[in-house]
Amino acid sequence: MVKLAAKTVLLALILWGIAYVVRQPLPFYWGNSSFQRKYEYFKPRANEYNVLLFGSSVIYRHINPVLFDRRCPSSFPCHSFNFGVQAMSNPESHFMLEQLLADATVDLSSVKFILMDLGQLEDLTEENVKSVRAKYWVTPHMLQVSYSILPDQTGDRFSRLQNGWRYAKAHIGYQFNLGLYPSIADWHRNEKEELDSALFRKDLGRNLDGFLSLTHDYRFSWRAEEYLQERDDQRLVSIYNTSDFLDCEDDYRHPDTQKDHLAEEAMRLINLCKEQGIHLMFMVPPRIPTHRSYPAVHLLPKEHIMAMVDPREYPQFWEPDNLFDRGHFSLAGSREYTIALMKELRPLLDSLGQANFPEMEAARATE
Repeated sequence: MVKLAAKTVLLALILWGIAYVVRQPLPFYWGNSSFQRKYEYFKPRANEYNVLLFGSSVIYRHINPVLFDRRCPSSFPCHSFNFGVQAMSNPESHFMLEQLLADATVDLSSVKFILMDLGQLEDLTEENVKSVRAKYWVTPHMLQVSYSILPDQTGDRFSRLQNGWRYAKAHIGYQFNLGLYPSIADWHRNEKEELDSALFRKDLGRNLDGFLSLTHDYRFSWRAEEYLQERDDQRLVSIYNTSDFLDCEDDYRHPDTQKDHLAEEAMRLINLCKEQGIHLMFMVPPRIPTHRSYPAVHLLPKEHIMAMVDPREYPQFWEPDNLFDRGHFSLAGSREYTIALMKELRPLLDSLGQANFPEMEAARATE
């Protein structure tokens, strides 16, 4: 029995060692092809941008950098890039931001402001755990981050334990490259895609700024007819979404703020950005039920958190014509959202501009 245990441990160490060596040449984003395309476009042009929009589809599909930049104050001449990726939620998005900040090969000296969506810990399903996207980023550090947020997750104790076990399985998959070797081989074989490739255009968008609305994405899709029917069905959901917020409004107005692990994790990223002279602003998105994010609205410094979730304050976000599906806006809705967002952000960006671009402020004073 002792010999068998020793052999098992030795085999595990050998497999772990092989997996470790194989992972070393891989960039941090290798398991997320959409982020990779955005990164490869952004990297040689990094010093052209001073604003990054970071996170999931509620960034990718909703914030148009062209409109965003037009509405920036003159003291802060924005040039923004949308780094949002479909389904890149917390904690994968937190991993990506942390790794991008630590990437010495990218010049982020021009970046002064990052806007990022803040959501509760993603629920991993058994099917998700088998995917590359669920494994490639679950380092020991990120497993610790995931477990630190887990107590704030919605649901009962059993569902939280289930989700914790799935994150543990994803971490084991990361450590031993379980199910990852074919994808790693594909990553090495694939040549860099051209900017005019279909996938590059999908991820970079029509203006090569990282934004692509769902309206444009599905207009020429083979699923267009199916999705447009779903969109018509989802118009009724705007009413449900409104009542969904009202049902948990007390959580928003008077949350339990004695200790919130998500707010602590958000503060960690805020401080990492601050070390590089970057102001990080978290945004709680509308339409998607994210009431586990509400305590952070009260606990984080107000200059680092914003929430546009109340349908009585922002009724345009619940108008059927601005809706694509339950959690996303149409092209018209993304325009309304970007405009409303910039109205809220202008005072902060103006103060950041005065601090970071004093020559602009001096020129404006002499006009």
